[in-house]
Amino acid sequence: MLLGAMATAGSAQAAVFSVSAGDVAALINAINQANANGQSNTINLALNGTYTLRQSVDAFNGLPAITGPLVINGNGATLQRAAAAGTDEFRILEVQSGPLALSNATLRNGRSEAGGAILNSGTLNLTNSVLTANEAVPRDGVRGTGGAISNSGILTVLNSTVTLNSARLGGGIANSDFGSARVFNSILSGNTAAFGAGISNAFGSLVSVTNSLLARNVSERSGGGIDNFNATVRVTNSTLSANSAFSCGGLNNEDGTVSLVSSTLTGNTGGGLCSFQFASASVTNSLVVNSAPGRNCQSDDDLVSAGNNLDTDGSCARLRTGGGTFRQVTAAQLKLGALADNGGPARTHALLRGSVAIDRGSPADCGSRRTINDQRMSVRPVDGNTDGVAVCDIGAFEFGAPLARCGGKIVTQFGTQAAETLRGTPGRDVIHVFAGDDVVFGASGDDVICGVAGNDTLAGDAGNDQLLGGSEQDNLRGGVGIDRLDGGLGQDICEGGLPPQGDTAINCEQVRNVP
Repeated sequence: MLLGAMATAGSAQAAVFSVSAGDVAALINAINQANANGQSNTINLALNGTYTLRQSVDAFNGLPAITGPLVINGNGATLQRAAAAGTDEFRILEVQSGPLALSNATLRNGRSEAGGAILNSGTLNLTNSVLTANEAVPRDGVRGTGGAISNSGILTVLNSTVTLNSARLGGGIANSDFGSARVFNSILSGNTAAFGAGISNAFGSLVSVTNSLLARNVSERSGGGIDNFNATVRVTNSTLSANSAFSCGGLNNEDGTVSLVSSTLTGNTGGGLCSFQFASASVTNSLVVNSAPGRNCQSDDDLVSAGNNLDTDGSCARLRTGGGTFRQVTAAQLKLGALADNGGPARTHALLRGSVAIDRGSPADCGSRRTINDQRMSVRPVDGNTDGVAVCDIGAFEFGAPLARCGGKIVTQFGTQAAETLRGTPGRDVIHVFAGDDVVFGASGDDVICGVAGNDTLAGDAGNDQLLGGSEQDNLRGGVGIDRLDGGLGQDICEGGLPPQGDTAINCEQVRNVP
């Protein structure tokens, strides 16, 4: 069943559609209507519903291509291509323009020549979602690119997991043809490909990986974690662990540009960091260690050390140029823990007490905007060796740094330093946003939401929520439930739900609907 409500007046009106669980026909109809009116529309899927696509709508996609602005709130739903034998091969969806904001959904079992789950040439923001068991297969002259996502547009993957997908190029994500892909607080694991099992980046494109984990991705040829060809890759506060390839299991760079900052590359089979064919690689405050078989660093040109770095076999130090260092240490001196849940959205390799990486980062690069947090979003620097001076550690983990909290609770979902729209899950979320004018919806559950800088809009929606504004002019909206609103600094507006149900508001310039 499709329930639609027009949200604004005029000849073309934005609409909100609610689609019952399993009603694929209604979902197709909702997308078609959203495309037709050219407004910013919203589709709400049923809580934990399953939508099984049994045939394509156009020989390529299970759902109509997105051609206008659209928000799809998954609410824990699954969109999947039918697994029955004889089902046609098609991807789940395509974004031709958008922007599409897709949140809290699982996309699985898509199968296509480009983008097993999603093909994006427009703008796609993917949040709190899982892409799994999708495949890109060579067909009709296309080499099989992007097991989960094939991108040539603008892509943001936030607080999401891309796992167990396969392709020839880019088992998880293939980014090409001047596309821009940003991966933040996310996990890419268990993907397979010939080149770039986690991510394949090529032909003038840009990939930015921040506060994320790439682990156990397997390439037949090169770039188990990331394969970069004639393009640009930036890796910050991230971990590449236990990826494997015939050549360079961690990050392979050919005729491209790589920047590696405050990151950990460890246990990657076939080599950790490789840079060939007039490529450029700059490494700052990072660990490139324990790559066996294969050397930690391999290059036919100089690796630029822009800060304090460590390796465990001397291969990086031999290739090093630039003003920074690449010091060889032993595994016993490094004291690097196993990949484990040390807090934060993704697992990390903790530095154990006494590690030579503690407080050994470059002070010039410590605490800048890009390195003010470690991978877990814990604040750097911390005086980990208790010498009275706080200096950042080398790698993605800051020893002794407490986990980030919001309203006294450990944060489960982070924003970035840019302005964005975030949506919580159907459960209890603790959401923390940073700089930028952010818009945050808690969804259902008893949520805690914190703003810091920027003129933020924090909406609790359903549940008994706690909304904490930051230093500027925020708008706090409690919604349904008994909510606690704290505007913080700045001239804030605090709105309780209707009818008033016992909400409280403090530090607010204007208060509405609060007893």
